[in-house]
Amino acid sequence: MSLSFHWVPARNGQSAEDILNAFIRTHVVLGTDRQYQASEKDPGWAVCVEYVDASSPSAPSRPPGKDRIDYKEVLDEPTFKIFSALRDWRKERSTREAVPPYVISSNEQLAAIAKARCSSLASLRSIEGLGEAHIAKYGNDILELVHRSLPQSEASKDGPLK
Repeated sequence: MSLSFHWVPARNGQSAEDILNAFIRTHVVLGTDRQYQASEKDPGWAVCVEYVDASSPSAPSRPPGKDRIDYKEVLDEPTFKIFSALRDWRKERSTREAVPPYVISSNEQLAAIAKARCSSLASLRSIEGLGEAHIAKYGNDILELVHRSLPQSEASKDGPLK
């Protein structure tokens, strides 16, 4: 296990953000810690990344039988549209929060949300791995996005979000 420290300025920090994202893409990330440092001169995010180098012999590998799933092949077109919108939202959110996308949610969770056409906080509670804190933080955004992504025929019969 190793640590890597990064500084992402709040103003004009795109270059530092790109460097951090490139680092995260090339390493097996075990966890991150970020702290906002407020200062008049140079506010920004201090980010610590705990990682295992992907080329390291001790790097974790994908468990047997955990092949990548092509969701475009396994989901019908309307469900994939919802899944895709959720994935785009997750990417934007993970960038804003300076965390890897899987910290926000897994592809499996997004696919389950799309399949279930979740329309209430209660329905989100039925998705494996979504706890109360996650639902409190992201639930309303997810529900709104699912509702907006529904085919017109489904959106009109479901009515407003509950």
